[in-house]
Amino acid sequence: MKDLDELLDQLRQEGHIDSEGVFTSSSEGALDRLSERLLPDPQMYLLKCIQALVAGHGSPIVIRQKIAWVEIEAPVGLAPPDLNPLDWVSQAWRSEIPAIRHLATALVGGWRLFDEIHVHWGPLRWKLVPGEGTTPQELTSYCPPGHARIDFKRKHWKLLSDKPPHFDRVFACPVPLHSPWTSGMWQVRCYSGIDHFPRPGCELMGALATGATMDDAAPLMVPDTVRGYPVFFSPSKPLQALLTTSQKGDGMDAAWYRAERFYLLTDQDDRSAILPVDSGVGLDPIPVELGIHGLYCVVSVQREGLHTDLSQFRLRQDESFQRLVAELRGEVQALLNQVVEQLEGWKPNTTLQSNGVPAVTGFIAGGVLGFGLIMFTGMMFPFHFLALPGGMLGAYYGSRRWRKKALKLLRKRAESMEPPPT
Repeated sequence: MKDLDELLDQLRQEGHIDSEGVFTSSSEGALDRLSERLLPDPQMYLLKCIQALVAGHGSPIVIRQKIAWVEIEAPVGLAPPDLNPLDWVSQAWRSEIPAIRHLATALVGGWRLFDEIHVHWGPLRWKLVPGEGTTPQELTSYCPPGHARIDFKRKHWKLLSDKPPHFDRVFACPVPLHSPWTSGMWQVRCYSGIDHFPRPGCELMGALATGATMDDAAPLMVPDTVRGYPVFFSPSKPLQALLTTSQKGDGMDAAWYRAERFYLLTDQDDRSAILPVDSGVGLDPIPVELGIHGLYCVVSVQREGLHTDLSQFRLRQDESFQRLVAELRGEVQALLNQVVEQLEGWKPNTTLQSNGVPAVTGFIAGGVLGFGLIMFTGMMFPFHFLALPGGMLGAYYGSRRWRKKALKLLRKRAESMEPPPT
């Protein structure tokens, strides 16, 4: 943040003072430098667009990566952000209204990366053209009523669309994120890979979502399984899931629910960590001492009353943050006991997606045995005559083995837990 503070001081000297603590600058060169350094990575502009639409009650959000354009669109439920065309840049850090702040930051972050930026959001119809000044031009095209769309024109055509940088940070976004070029929701891909949380290579020993509700205001979206491992809910899951497999259009056999907090217990011996989510986007994890190793706490910035620094991707470790850490530390013992209790009552399943390696091993072993019987008896059994039962048996015994290992590790950690501070 030192570099950004120095940049802001430099821009204040180049611009003119409007009022105490507020400045504007008409220099396009200054905006170029701000675009390069406002975000930890300028490519995070897409995350800021998602945050703006989430804060504007947009759902679902559709992201299209075309040869010449990147388009983000959603039906929105709030009034359009009130951006001043002569002073929209400073709203990136000055505005206290989330939708305005995130949208302005997305425009500043994408300024250097694209030839044009179009904003369609109610009466807000802007065309920003780097190289032709910072004042928005009027767009003649319209977006459907009740929709918002932000378009970015590439400087160079891109024939193949891949996953955008940092897309793994949307794992708990409370609204579905779709892309026509990839099947299913982005959240599914994030949870399947678990790049942003926890670190790659860990094995999940238990997961608990608290504050499960059908209320649209719940800030996190959580699946009932992660990579085949169960997620428990407290209180019990609502009667109806937010999304089911048939609605998602992906291969992940899971239902999705809204929750207020999400806890993941892993086999790692690392310090615990808080994973803050701000308007559907994960911020940088913060390691904390909670008296237990391998615990990851996913929390909402808005619900917990937390605050971000100027980078907008890291929490300020202020009084609100310290209060949250103390609260989490005080409830870790009860949380661990609850996960152990629910895991003791969990019944291993036979779905092929659960514990993928044992399921695949059983499937292959059953198939080989089936072919062997065909060769030995001369009878043409269907290929899946033994392959599918083998896969189901592999998944079942893999689930039993994982449950036994998880209970052993979690009980051991419960015994070695440090007492909470008095």
